[in-house]
Amino acid sequence: MAKDDKDKKAAKKAAEKKLKAKAAKKAKELAAAKKSKEKAAAKKLAAKAAAAKKAAAKADTKKAAAKKAAQKLAAAKKATLKAAATKAVVETLPVASTPVLTTLAAKPAAVEAVVAPDGPTRRQLLVTAGQLGIVGRHRMSKEQLEAAVAAH
Repeated sequence: MAKDDKDKKAAKKAAEKKLKAKAAKKAKELAAAKKSKEKAAAKKLAAKAAAAKKAAAKADTKKAAAKKAAQKLAAAKKATLKAAATKAVVETLPVASTPVLTTLAAKPAAVEAVVAPDGPTRRQLLVTAGQLGIVGRHRMSKEQLEAAVAAH
């Protein structure tokens, strides 16, 4: 009987060893499955973060474009107001002053008639030089303009 007890004990030990190995294998499988799920969840989270970052960048781009459009609109409104103000000022000028300005600009002799005591102004010389077709007149000094007009 002692041999039977030894065989039973050995069989029991082998069964326990087999159960332990099976349990260890099952535990490893569960750990691998858990790790795989965690990895998939981390990947999903990273994809969501990337999508959120992309959406934020797109929103920033739209915001910048809207700001630029608002600035352009403000500049256009400002220019419109300035033009309206200029038109209002021009409309309030006396009618008699307009023909005189036109006459002075159209006739160089009339411009020369209204010269200062020390000769024509640089502006008057520029107008005359323009009518004469002198090239580079805007870079010339008053004295150079006088000489160029006189030489023509």
